[in-house]
Amino acid sequence: MDEKKTLMVKKLGAGDTREVEIFPQTTARQVLTMVAASQTMILTPAPQMGIVFGDEEVLWGEVEPGQMIFAGLPTPCGA
Repeated sequence: MDEKKTLMVKKLGAGDTREVEIFPQTTARQVLTMVAASQTMILTPAPQMGIVFGDEEVLWGEVEPGQMIFAGLPTPCGA
């Protein structure tokens, strides 16, 4: 059986939440592509804390099944 985790991805500002399945090699940019995010959007587990996944960062060890993560536009520091 393939290993996979199901995550919820919410697009900030759009009110759009989608369920996506990731695999051990899935990167943040691949998840953004799955939810039709723009190239300028970033993926974050905690937008209020300023934590951002790098485009090529593999998410497998960073997220739990069923976790909500967020796609949004980068905000300037201190905003």
